[in-house]
Amino acid sequence: MGMLTAFVAVDDSESSLAMDDAQPTVLDILPSDSGPEQKKDPNLSECYDPADCLEDLFSGLTDVSSTALMAGETIAKQDSSVPQERDPDETCSGQPASAGFSSSETVDENQPFGHVEFIDARLATSVYDHFNDGLDPPGQPDFSTTLPNDTVAESNARHPLADPSAVLTGEVFADSDDLTMAYCALTGHETLTLRFKGQRVELVDDTNDAVLAAAALTAIDRIDIRGQDDVDDLLQLDLSAPLLRDVTIAFSGGAGGYDSLVLLGNPSAQVTYTAIGTDAGWIELSGPYATASIQFSGLEPVTISNVNSHTFTTTGDEDVITIDSPATGQNRISGTSGGVTFEALSFFNVANFTVDIGANDSPGNDADSITIDSAGLVASGLQTFTIKTGSGANTLEVLGDVTAVGQVVVETTGNLILAGTIQGQSLTLRGGGQASGSTLSNGGTIDLSGRLSISGFSSIENAGAMRSSGGSISSYTTLTNAGLIETIGSGSTLSLSGGTVINQSGA
Repeated sequence: MGMLTAFVAVDDSESSLAMDDAQPTVLDILPSDSGPEQKKDPNLSECYDPADCLEDLFSGLTDVSSTALMAGETIAKQDSSVPQERDPDETCSGQPASAGFSSSETVDENQPFGHVEFIDARLATSVYDHFNDGLDPPGQPDFSTTLPNDTVAESNARHPLADPSAVLTGEVFADSDDLTMAYCALTGHETLTLRFKGQRVELVDDTNDAVLAAAALTAIDRIDIRGQDDVDDLLQLDLSAPLLRDVTIAFSGGAGGYDSLVLLGNPSAQVTYTAIGTDAGWIELSGPYATASIQFSGLEPVTISNVNSHTFTTTGDEDVITIDSPATGQNRISGTSGGVTFEALSFFNVANFTVDIGANDSPGNDADSITIDSAGLVASGLQTFTIKTGSGANTLEVLGDVTAVGQVVVETTGNLILAGTIQGQSLTLRGGGQASGSTLSNGGTIDLSGRLSISGFSSIENAGAMRSSGGSISSYTTLTNAGLIETIGSGSTLSLSGGTVINQSGA
C-alpha cells in the first residue's frame, strides 16, 4: 500500500535541534502572519513528526500502520502531552503518516482512512484529498493559517470530514503515493511565483517576496497549487535555472476570475504543450538533467518564454487556428480543436516554435486551417516557425502583408492552400512525398528576401506570385504557373529538379 507523507513545520523557539547550517529536507509551511525575521531564520522550525501521535495537519489522523483498519477496530490515542525523547543530534527530518492509499487501489468514502476527490477528468484520475474536506479548497482557509506560531493546531474544525453522501468535487490534485507540497491560496495571495534554487523550491508572494511554502526538491515529487475562486490569480513558474530533479506541478486557478500561468524557461529547455480544453492542458519542459510536467486547469491565458524550442499540439481532429499578437514582441495561438475552444498560448523568446495540428487528425475530419493575422510572426527571438498539418485539405491564410522575423516551414501530408502575402527571410513548403498525393495551391504572394524551398508535392498550382533570392522546387512535381515566379538579386536562381514539369501560362 502506498502512503501519503505529510511534513509540516511548527515554530519552537526552545527547540534544541541542531539546524545551524541544515538545508530543509522536508516541507516547510510558514504561517501567513510570520514576520520577515521568522521567514529568514534557518532555525525557524522543529519538524512535526506524525509518529508522535499529534494530529496530522491535513487529515486529523494519528499515526497508524499502513494497513487499513478492519471493520470495528479503533485507534488507541496516546497522550500527546507527554514529551517525546529526541536525539539532540537529530536533523530535521519528518516521518511518514500512513494515511494514504495507493493510486492503484479502489477507494471510496466508506474506507476507514483516506479520502478522494475527483479531479479534472481530462488530466488524470481520482486522487487523495489532502485537505480532507471533499471540496475544492478555494473558499476554505489556507492550510498554512492553521499553524499558530508555537503550537500545532487542531485541524478537524478547520477542515471537517465531508458528508459521505455528498458529491465530491475538485480539480487538479496529487497522487496519494507521491510526496507532495500542496498550497491553497489565501486572500491577498493572488500573484505568486514558484521558483527553483538548486535542490530547493519556494512559493513566493510577489507583492512582498514572502516565502509561503518551501521544500527540499529531494523530498517531494509533486507541487499542487490552487488559486481562489472569483479572483484573478497569476502563477509564474520560474524555471530559468535547469531542474535537477523530475517534478510534477499542478495549478488550478479556481472558478471564476481571470487566472493565468506564465512559464519562464531557460535556453536549454525543450517544451511540449498539449491543449485539451477551454481552460486546461499539459506542458512538459525537458532540460539537460530533469523534466517538469505541468498540469493546469481553470485558466485563461498561458505565456511561455525563454526556451530553445516549443511544440504546440492540438488533441482534436479538425483544427481552426489563429495566430495574432497580443503585445509587442509576442505572438499568441488560439482557436478550436475538434470543435472545442482550447486555452490560448502566448510566446516570445522561443527560438524554434512548432504548431502541430495534424497529430490527432482522423480520416474525414482532417481539414485544418491556420490564419496568421496582419500583425505577422513578430515574437522576439523567433528563428524558425514550423507548421505541421495532417492528410486533409489544409489552408494557411495570411491576412494582409505579413512579415516573419525568421524562417517559416510548412509541412503537410495532405493538401496545402496558401492565401495572402507572406514576407520574410525564407520559406520551406514540404509535402508528404509523391506517394502521398500532396498538392500545393498558391493564390497569394510569397515575397522573400531569402530562399524558397518547395518539395514533396505531386503538383503545384501558382496563381499568385513567388519572389525569392533563389531556391528549389523538386520531387517530381508538376508545376502549373498562371502567375509570377521570379528571382531577385544578381545571380539568383530557382532550380527545378527531380522530374519537375512546368506548365506555363503566366509570366
